[in-house]
Amino acid sequence: MSSKDGKIVWWVKATKVAAEPKIIHWTPKTIPNPDSPEPAEKAQSLTLKERLEKQRLENIKANDKAFEEVQHNQQLKRFAKSLSIPSGTCDIGTQREPLSSIGQYAAYTASLNNGIAEAGSVSRVAGQALAEIEGMAVRLIGLAPAAATVVLGVLIPNQLADGTLYKESEIRHKSKVKTNIRLGADDNGQLYGYHVNGTDIPRRSVRQQGDKFVVDLEPGITIEWVPASGDFGGKPILVNPIPDMEKLDVWVHPQVDQGKEFEKTYITPIEDTDLKDYILTFPADTGLPPLYVVYKESPRNESGVVTGNGEDVTGLWLEAAGKELGSPVPSQIADNLRGREFSSFDSFRKAFWLAISEDENLMSQFNRNNQKKIRAGKAPFAPQDQKYGETMRFEIHHIEEIQHGGAVYDVDNMRVVTPKNHKRIHYGDKQ
Repeated sequence: MSSKDGKIVWWVKATKVAAEPKIIHWTPKTIPNPDSPEPAEKAQSLTLKERLEKQRLENIKANDKAFEEVQHNQQLKRFAKSLSIPSGTCDIGTQREPLSSIGQYAAYTASLNNGIAEAGSVSRVAGQALAEIEGMAVRLIGLAPAAATVVLGVLIPNQLADGTLYKESEIRHKSKVKTNIRLGADDNGQLYGYHVNGTDIPRRSVRQQGDKFVVDLEPGITIEWVPASGDFGGKPILVNPIPDMEKLDVWVHPQVDQGKEFEKTYITPIEDTDLKDYILTFPADTGLPPLYVVYKESPRNESGVVTGNGEDVTGLWLEAAGKELGSPVPSQIADNLRGREFSSFDSFRKAFWLAISEDENLMSQFNRNNQKKIRAGKAPFAPQDQKYGETMRFEIHHIEEIQHGGAVYDVDNMRVVTPKNHKRIHYGDKQ
């Protein structure tokens, strides 16, 4: 402050003051969660009608979620599956594995008889399962009368702890049951299997009729469990276990092996076989588990006339039986059999070896024991290192398989092979 000319003058000193920082509060924008509870004040603002509608929509959503879970669980269940896949999954198997690791199995051949097989004949169906029906025997009704090569295969899978196999109660309410394992049989009665990806197999219910159990597989095709004694009339086709079945390896093959060519012969793809397989469920009070069955008839049962010329043979006839496609039918044997009619391939096979017995040169190539077998119309024994399991005799192999339309009685479609080579032709070197 100063005084000038009698006036008071005020001086003001300006001082720069730092501005107070401005604080900006930022809240990220969020997407509302439909599942989060509404604020109480908003919920209270809903009318009764709105609250009921909201509850209805929530219930629908919960039911849809539960349905999806049920569907998901159903997709993860099978009747049987590979054990080479991760636990808890139902993926298709990719490894060749023994059927015995997957479950109990058996194979049966059918025979024509006036009586009923002994009770023990069913004891080998899946181990002990059907043996629990004491005093019962199995028979097939409605198949071809010459049923010597009808094969019935049976499988009961081992129970697993991962919850991926159907429970019996679930199977009973299904018309079709998904499985990752299917079985088949070749024309020699050899049981085999393939990994499949959830194939639907029709279910059939076994019912009790008086003193027997009956299941209709198809119109006119029936399996019966009947008392092991009694007069049932007619000539039923009976089912008997294939001898030493438990000593033979039965393999389940991955799909990558299907259609694999071995010279002029093929491993049969499961889709190309005429399979007739079913899942059977028994009355609950029997205590018997569901089982998978498959049966097959062979054109070998049909009659036919021999054709073909065979090949001229020099040296040891069966020297090539253990390699490639085997040894051809000698031309002089073809001349002997050509034009003759046979009721079944079994009868042809007997005539074939009897024709060999009449050829002095060929007979001189066998030892005395094998000569005796041949004169009886039976195949001779193969060398020890050419046997396969319990199969020990030379076999007749069809180059083009019968099940694929190969001629049954054309000798040019036949080769004589050792058991070991026969398995190699059909199943490869691993079998």
